[in-house]
Amino acid sequence: MRSLIAKHWLCGWIAVTLTAMNGTTTLTAQDNQLPKWTDFFELPPVRVCYTKEGKDAADLIDADKNDIPDQVEDTAKQAWAAYNLFCETLKFPDPLQAQRYEGVKWIEYAIWHKDRMEGLNGLAFDEPQRSARMTDLPGTKAITAAVGNHLNPIENASASHEMFHLIQYGATYFKPRWFLEGMARWSERGLGKGGIGEVQYDPRGPWPQNPNDQAALFRKTYDSDFVLWYPIARQDDKRGLLPAAKISKELKTLKYSSGQPVLRDNELVGAEIMRDILLELDKLDDTALKDLGFESWSEDNQRSDKNSPYVYQGIMDVLRRHKHKVGKFSAKQ
Repeated sequence: MRSLIAKHWLCGWIAVTLTAMNGTTTLTAQDNQLPKWTDFFELPPVRVCYTKEGKDAADLIDADKNDIPDQVEDTAKQAWAAYNLFCETLKFPDPLQAQRYEGVKWIEYAIWHKDRMEGLNGLAFDEPQRSARMTDLPGTKAITAAVGNHLNPIENASASHEMFHLIQYGATYFKPRWFLEGMARWSERGLGKGGIGEVQYDPRGPWPQNPNDQAALFRKTYDSDFVLWYPIARQDDKRGLLPAAKISKELKTLKYSSGQPVLRDNELVGAEIMRDILLELDKLDDTALKDLGFESWSEDNQRSDKNSPYVYQGIMDVLRRHKHKVGKFSAKQ
């Protein structure tokens, strides 16, 4: 179990090119596109990088008087809790153990002004980078995400949402947005209140959905949760409870700066099947790479619409293995 010992560091930054959910963002400190970070806060393996001045400055309110801005502290706690819940408690693929991220030691979050993220609340980047703390050993690498400095982490799940994207990236090269965003929206229920959101498709099926419904699904993003991810979760998991005995004491007792628990309740519907789907996609992307004639998993190939049938096949195959009534579906049909 990783220790919940927090550390507060001075830090620097380097020029990087990062590929985020909404495209490729080139960030270069030398031309002032990146803020000059001044501080770090760490809950290993999570590290939050922030500055106290300029448009990217973190909110410096420190209600609990521990010399760490509450926004920074609460972002780190939420991200750490999501990592601990999914990777250590529920045994989702750990990005820090992924072949793609060999040698990565840290999961680093930056606090940015939303203008850097085209108005979004958060971004997760899929390529490892040199760690931001310049006093780290040479070659120390991190996987990275950013959240907006306009957010209150106690009221907003962006830090946990972006952590789940990093879990997805570590598991598979597939990047259809209906898969990434819909499943990540489901994941927010892990730390949040209630075990599942609104279900807009009969969990009994039919599975697979008819071709018109599939085509509409593949055009969705966040709203795919209502018509695929929540129904699958409900079909597979009637109880919808987290394994209380497996949740670490650190997670059970972790509180935001306000005193509210970070883990809001013991509910989450569908964790086992969601984990199994990611494990299946870890294998299936090798098949897709060969079938589709891709030379590599370039960014364009990761985002290709041709991947959607393979992702859907993986979902149906797992649903079938979980003893549900599922008809035939092949990405090659």
